[in-house]
Amino acid sequence: MLKRCRRANRVAEADTKKKSDLLTTGFEPEPDLPATVEVKELTKRFGRRKMAVNGISFKMYDGQITVLLGHNGAGKTTAMAMMTGSSETIKRSLIP
Repeated sequence: MLKRCRRANRVAEADTKKKSDLLTTGFEPEPDLPATVEVKELTKRFGRRKMAVNGISFKMYDGQITVLLGHNGAGKTTAMAMMTGSSETIKRSLIP
């Protein structure tokens, strides 16, 4: 019983730290998992004025679900097209 209480306390402390990190930085702390894909400074421009994707960077982790959220015209489809190689990019750094 004492072991279970100690473990529950550790889990509660870890949850509190995660919530604190999220509130202070606006981001979750990175998981302790290997990154299977890392995207750095992904950029795409249509013509001279229309910036479709402006230097986004993120990591995808093994065993985790990753989603791209944004309003219509935010560049989600363009970013996926660049990551899969079906669209040209201005600047791309994918680290598998």
